[in-house]
Amino acid sequence: MAERIPQSVSYLVVFRAFLTSDGKTPATGKTIAITISKNGGAFGNPNVGALNATEISSGFYKFQLDTTDCNTIGPLAWRGAEATINDAGDVLTIIAAQTLSQFAAAVWQDAVAGDFTVAGSIGKSLFTSGNAPGAASGLALVGSNMGTVSSVTGSVGSVVGGVTVTTNNDKTGYTLTVTPPTAAQVATAVWQDATAGDFTVANSVGKSLYNAFTANTSVYTAAALANAPTGGGATAAQIATAVWQDATAGDFTVANSIGKALYINNVAPGGAGGHAIVGSNMGTCTSVTGAVGSVTGNVGGNVVGSVGSVVAAVVLPAIPANWITPAGIATNAIDADALAADAIAEIVAAMPTAPTVAQMWTTVLTESYRGTNAPGSAAQLLHEILQNITEFGIVGTTKTVRKFDGTTTAKTYTLNNATKPTDITEAA
Repeated sequence: MAERIPQSVSYLVVFRAFLTSDGKTPATGKTIAITISKNGGAFGNPNVGALNATEISSGFYKFQLDTTDCNTIGPLAWRGAEATINDAGDVLTIIAAQTLSQFAAAVWQDAVAGDFTVAGSIGKSLFTSGNAPGAASGLALVGSNMGTVSSVTGSVGSVVGGVTVTTNNDKTGYTLTVTPPTAAQVATAVWQDATAGDFTVANSVGKSLYNAFTANTSVYTAAALANAPTGGGATAAQIATAVWQDATAGDFTVANSIGKALYINNVAPGGAGGHAIVGSNMGTCTSVTGAVGSVTGNVGGNVVGSVGSVVAAVVLPAIPANWITPAGIATNAIDADALAADAIAEIVAAMPTAPTVAQMWTTVLTESYRGTNAPGSAAQLLHEILQNITEFGIVGTTKTVRKFDGTTTAKTYTLNNATKPTDITEAA
């Protein structure tokens, strides 16, 4: 089998030569010419040109095939020739070169199940039918999600997902995955508990406080307040009045308090600067700095800024019949004083001035010519007539009309006969 050589890789060839006299005596001191044939082509010199093999000793010789000599896939034949020796030669096979990355890709991307059936092999141990590492039936990943595990015999460092425990004999060394509530969170949950069923246990602190502050059972009734130890104390109505009518600004300065949040300096809800009333008239807003998402109701005043878009139809007031009548316009409603004094003068001044007869006959016309077989202006037609009379030449059946400079072609025409023309047509 021919030796396989990677494509475009240089290769050292070593061979032995024998004399033709007996076919077995090593040929020494010979100048052996080397030629090669690529993929069945004609023999010729290698890439370096005419090449002789270098003698090693005892009839052994060598020569180098460079990357160009080995750049064609297929059989590569070489021949060593000299008059007194038997021809030396061999055939190599040039194959496509494979890189390390290609070999690696072939290994890691191998999905042929039959490659992983040899018992005890690494391939059979790692083959998981295409299941990704960490997925169900895939290879386990240390420190990551191992998918569904039916049972674990040894110890487990940590479990991220849920675990169903049937029997647990070791209850030490566990940590909570859910952070327990803080003291503040517990206190908030206690004081904000509004579930009536939580306050039904007889003689409990919860039931006692619940009864003390709820309707019908509260100990703080109007009668109880009126008969307080101080005698003649404030009633519930008086306390409510004192709270809602409190106008002392200093009572509304504690940050984050309800009083500070509600205090708006004696402005009624819905009024300018007052609390907004959802779904109702929010009073007069002097200006809106930011963008307004939408306006559901009517806009009574003017809109100073730009309006991005109007989704619904805009309904304009109806114009009464005969709203604008001749009688509705006063006599001389628009008089001369209503017009600028120089309005007519400005209109007249803007109009182009018509040339006089003298200007029309004395103004020099700019030289120009109409297009081929196209209409033209008076000036273009006059120039063409003048030059047809004064500046032209005839060669064969072509008549050339020149411009004022006497050399530049203005128009060309074609005659129907070079000697006795009877017809002429425009050419260009």
